[in-house]
Amino acid sequence: MGTIGNVFSILIFTRKSLWRSCSMYFLASAINNFPVLYFGAITRMLADGYALDPTRYSLPYCRFRNYFSYATYNLSPYWSMWATIDRFCSSSANPRYRQFSQLKVAYVLIPSTILVSGGGFLHTLVFFQIQNGSCKAQSGLYAQFFGIFTLCFYFLPVLLIFIFGLLTIFNVIQQHQRIQPIQMYGTRSAKQIEGQLLKMLLVHLAVYCLLAMPYNVLLAIVAAYTTPSTLFLFIQNLSRILLNASYSVDFYIYTLSARLYRKELLKLLQHVFGPNLIRIQERTVASTSKANRTYSRSPARIKELVPDNNGTK
Repeated sequence: MGTIGNVFSILIFTRKSLWRSCSMYFLASAINNFPVLYFGAITRMLADGYALDPTRYSLPYCRFRNYFSYATYNLSPYWSMWATIDRFCSSSANPRYRQFSQLKVAYVLIPSTILVSGGGFLHTLVFFQIQNGSCKAQSGLYAQFFGIFTLCFYFLPVLLIFIFGLLTIFNVIQQHQRIQPIQMYGTRSAKQIEGQLLKMLLVHLAVYCLLAMPYNVLLAIVAAYTTPSTLFLFIQNLSRILLNASYSVDFYIYTLSARLYRKELLKLLQHVFGPNLIRIQERTVASTSKANRTYSRSPARIKELVPDNNGTK
């Protein structure tokens, strides 16, 4: 499910009609989902479900897995953060802010964010150790630092998402209240695309918070308690399932929430399957029209068959 959805998202967000700075952040998020699902999630599943966990005895793998997992998992909220800031700037009445909502800015921010995340977790390659058959942060001062660092690294973009999300909504309300709205996007079609991208972002943020926030809140609690209970660990494992699901559902929530995304998906399918899909659509439309005509004639037919008050047909 996650693979199909993310592949479609990548194909759709690379279409010229969606070549926007906000779309680039969505595209980066879809690409980032692959290492999260195929490395982080699968290795965790093998360790928990089948006891196949090399981190228990291989120190190089222990360090690399944690480094790569933390660096990729924690990238996800940053793509949402940049997309939210982009929507705020795009909806702003200030032309200086609107200059931030450009493709050239996205081309700089995306690789820069990857470098920051990759560099930020380099210390795990040195200070993660195998202790009592478990790969974790070295006990003592570093363990405390790692817990605080990870929480700050994750919740900083979440805080900015919340702030700029509210500011974006405020900008949109102001636009509707203006007697002569500022023409920010050039054409009506471009404005509709920008509005649809904002809608997709808001739905994405709502679903992401529902699925990803529980695990990260529990992670903060674990950082405060050195010996969590068995029940707590069980709940944390369940929340990890929701966290991994958040990296698989973007395509489906975009399809359900945005007409623009569905339209681009249909164009993509028509490009791939060609006339075959068009013929299927025509048959579907014809069948629907025939059913509607039959239904529209049915009251008259019923009236013919039902006798009137005089007993005649």
